[in-house]
Amino acid sequence: MLIDTRPGFADRLERALREAGEPRLAAQVTELRVVAPCGCENGYCQSFNTAMPIKRWFRRGRSVRLEDFGSFLVAVDVVDGEIAYVEVIDQDGLP
Repeated sequence: MLIDTRPGFADRLERALREAGEPRLAAQVTELRVVAPCGCENGYCQSFNTAMPIKRWFRRGRSVRLEDFGSFLVAVDVVDGEIAYVEVIDQDGLP
């Protein structure tokens, strides 16, 4: 569970989703599982899957870019109303 492995990031993610007007997504954060890290092998990528690989669902989804993360990019990819992937770019390590 994300909340168990990275509680500071999970709290910040939930708060940022609420501030972005996404309360239904924010409510999912406490139940998010980190299924697999991104397979891109770029040192600046800390992204992870919370469901099956996102490539299968790309056409049915949307992305919510969050502004509350300062010097790095965080976006949540949503498929059928569920968080499927969390993009974290330019971050040395998640809090």
